[in-house]
Amino acid sequence: MKQRLRTKVWWPNIDRDIEQWCRQCYGCQLVSKPERPEPMQRSVLPSRPWEHLAADFLGPLPSGDLLFCVVDYYSRWTEIAVMKSTNAEKTVEALNKMFITHGLPISIKTDNGPQFISQYFKQYCEQNGINYHTVELHRYGPKPMEKSSDKIDLF
Repeated sequence: MKQRLRTKVWWPNIDRDIEQWCRQCYGCQLVSKPERPEPMQRSVLPSRPWEHLAADFLGPLPSGDLLFCVVDYYSRWTEIAVMKSTNAEKTVEALNKMFITHGLPISIKTDNGPQFISQYFKQYCEQNGINYHTVELHRYGPKPMEKSSDKIDLF
């Protein structure tokens, strides 16, 4: 745009003025290049299985049930529970069954689903010494839940 305008007119500091005008112009912002995304940050591989987990719900299935999936960051092992209800109490109940088999993790990451941000779930994590983290919905790069959901054949 600057080059095109310079062929028609010129004045001192024309480049600066054009840049300032384009930053304030709504139409110019719509057609301009978007800002570069934040660079991906690699997460450190846990030292042993079942230390750091990711959890999310997949579905619904044709039956109306949902799949509660928990993925281990170390081995990518996926535990699945078929659930009719996704409230915090049922979610904790499903986690307890998994933790009986594999032991308590150090941390668990989830999205901001209502069952995960509930006070009941937060208290459960605190009582069991689990560091609880929520992740942003629009993070760039592969996520363990999305990768494991590709492996699950729902039909």
